[in-house]
Amino acid sequence: MNINNLNILSLLPLIFLASCADKGASTDAVSQSAELDWDPNEIRFAEFIGCTKGPDFSRETLEEMSQAFSQLNLSADLVWSGGYSPVEEPTEGPDGWWENNWTSGEAAKAGWDLWSTNEEAKAWSDKFSNVLVCGDDQIYRYEGYFQAPESSSLKNWSSFVAAEMSCQYNEGKSFTELKSNIKDFRAWLMENSTGEEFSFGAYVPTGEDSADFWWYNWHGDFEAMARGNANWEENGKEMQAKFDDTATCTDPTMYNGMEFYSAQPAS
Repeated sequence: MNINNLNILSLLPLIFLASCADKGASTDAVSQSAELDWDPNEIRFAEFIGCTKGPDFSRETLEEMSQAFSQLNLSADLVWSGGYSPVEEPTEGPDGWWENNWTSGEAAKAGWDLWSTNEEAKAWSDKFSNVLVCGDDQIYRYEGYFQAPESSSLKNWSSFVAAEMSCQYNEGKSFTELKSNIKDFRAWLMENSTGEEFSFGAYVPTGEDSADFWWYNWHGDFEAMARGNANWEENGKEMQAKFDDTATCTDPTMYNGMEFYSAQPAS
């Protein structure tokens, strides 16, 4: 089965004015406190599926393919789909990756089952088989933790870049410490971000995997990534030390990415 056959499947004047100011400050404080909290709505079931470029692969044909995909009768539990193309051509493995984010693992399974009998999906698959083929021989599943504060998160995913790191917990460390790091990083971003859009994610495997977790940083482009990295080197040393105490990560692999589908928020 290839991805083309899958369910490809965040006051009396002075007293009155003083009271308003206090209330506003209190509201802002509550809002900021809430944003610092762990967001349970931004935990997803994520799939990464290995893909091979076809003879007709190009940005233009990929956009045509993704537009047609977004018009299909997709599962209501599919939250987001996007693709990653490595900046450096890989010497082995897939040409790139298709990512799906679902509301749950159970929803993903149900979605795939429905897709397998969908005639429109089959027609879409056949039409774009010369553009991109993504097979189930390389599919990895994760709990994805997307905890960037709304104030700094990436808003436009139509085109983006990503830095991917494979990480192993240090001795005696676990997801407990990683979760604490992520909450601290949320707070750091609110105090120290450059003002440019930036998001991050941690992917914890649900099955066998070469990493204890994978870390992704997403920016709008590589120039924004360079500015963000410079800011991190200057202001993020204490936060980096916390991460380093928890896990050891590889040098990043760089990707160009684009969004294939995004569910409309409930009205």
